[in-house]
Amino acid sequence: MVRKLVMAFGAFDGILAEHVGYLKDARRHGTALSVVIARDKTTWRPERTFSFNEHERLHAVEALGIADSVLLGSEKDPLERIREHRPDIVAVTPHHNVDPLLLQQDLQRLGLESSVVVVNLRRI
Repeated sequence: MVRKLVMAFGAFDGILAEHVGYLKDARRHGTALSVVIARDKTTWRPERTFSFNEHERLHAVEALGIADSVLLGSEKDPLERIREHRPDIVAVTPHHNVDPLLLQQDLQRLGLESSVVVVNLRRI
């Protein structure tokens, strides 16, 4: 079987049932799931205060046992992890602050063949 990598993103500041549903649904789009955790501080979005630090949030997502890998996002570039890992699919939700069509265009401009899918948040 050919490996098909799905990449999902989020802050995961306290794990909710909707987070679990998002990750399980994202995983169904491929054979491997990599989850990227929002950094405590970034240069590309407004500063945000989290209840848990980035390492606590990373460990909480790892503890779910859904993802094959969990990594911290970039502090400087929101697309850096996508460029590095070249996922087949980028899974976002309607709650992400991103337009899926614009993201798809950005990925194409970067020469990436990743597809963007919108996964609805749902309770499991």
